[in-house]
This record gives sequence, structure tokens and C-alpha cells, in this order.
Amino acid sequence: MTNDDLIFRHRVRLFARAGEIGAAGACRELGYHRSWYYRWKLLVERHGLEILMPRERGAGPGCPTNWRPSWSSRKWPWRWGARDWVRGDWRRNCGGTGSPPGKGG
Repeated sequence: MTNDDLIFRHRVRLFARAGEIGAAGACRELGYHRSWYYRWKLLVERHGLEILMPRERGAGPGCPTNWRPSWSSRKWPWRWGARDWVRGDWRRNCGGTGSPPGKGG
């Protein structure tokens, strides 16, 4: 069972429990904020429970996690310097999505 499957089951359990004891109690019991429940509730009513399955979130083109050998040397982070990474200039240079290497991306 993958991590996505576990997240999906937990979210489905939230809706099952909300049917039994109400939204506030289910959210409190399972550790979700009520705003997430009501946000998901609209999607579930429109698309069904399958919409609760987490989506794959790959980095977009041009992000540090999708480097290509054909890129120019100005795209490589060690050419920018550490200060640029701290300021967040990597977002401007790499399309504004993803995260720099070593920062969870």
C-alpha cells in the first residue's frame, strides 16, 4: 500500500465519520481543519470520492529537479552563489515552481 493510498483512505474515513457524528467532530477526531472538509465536500459532491486521491506533483519544465544537460551554465545553481538561493532567485531563474536541490524538491 502506497502513501497515496493511505492518505486517500484517511480522507474517505473523514467523510464516513462526518456522516455519523458531523463535520466538526470528525475533523477534530481525525486531525483535519474544517476548512479542508468543506473544500473537499464541494469536490466530492461534484466528482465523487475518487477526487480525494492525492495527485502526482512533478516539477514543471525548467525547475531544478528537471535539469537537462543542454541547459546553459547560467542555470546551474553553483554558478549563482548561495546568496541567490537564500533570496529565492532560483524561482525567477527556474520558472517559479519546484524547490532548489536539497530543499525537499
